[in-house]
Amino acid sequence: MLATDTATAHPRALASTPTQPVHTGTSPAILAALKEPETELAIWQRTLPPELAQWLGTVSPPATHGVRGIAHPSELGPALADWIATWRPGNAVAGAALIADIVQLATLFTDVIGTKQVDYRLEWIAGDSCWKFHRDCVSARLLTTYRGPGTQWVTPDLSDGALRAQRAFDGRIRALGTGDVSVFTGSCAGDGRGIVHRSPPISGSGDVRLLLCLNPPHGGDHEVQPGVA
Repeated sequence: MLATDTATAHPRALASTPTQPVHTGTSPAILAALKEPETELAIWQRTLPPELAQWLGTVSPPATHGVRGIAHPSELGPALADWIATWRPGNAVAGAALIADIVQLATLFTDVIGTKQVDYRLEWIAGDSCWKFHRDCVSARLLTTYRGPGTQWVTPDLSDGALRAQRAFDGRIRALGTGDVSVFTGSCAGDGRGIVHRSPPISGSGDVRLLLCLNPPHGGDHEVQPGVA
């Protein structure tokens, strides 16, 4: 699924040029754009495998809504398997596919940020979570939504207006599609840096989200507890 505008179901993707702060593409290689000093956000536009998406759409969020830890990508399978095995209805094949995808994303993220481990969080979200526009207090972050609406964000030229106006902001708000993978800078990347974003407003809609958040192992989110966008 492509990254979407909140007012348009399937707009054309933002063009990616070497000097733009935002890059989009349909290959995971696009995530490496965050290594460039001028890049603030890179989005891998993708569609989840139908079998995985269909299963996640039927899962009832478990009593334990999320797990978090610090691990090498190769350690994520054992770290997540027991919790995912409690989801109902169960599906061993789809659960293994989800874990394999998370391991792949963690591997890609460690390459982008140059670490061996990641601070990971996989979480079911039923409310608005971080409804305020904000910058994360991290140097870099990876987000992907496996079920439900994706994270909303604004281009850097609209950041100040979104931060000031919050719910009253009437500028263009973009949104990641379900399955899209984003890597972006936070405020710890330097003065004036960090993509301004928020959780999609879902309270009262009946929507449920399954969100994966990856941070560098030495810097979790100090601003967003317990949920992330």
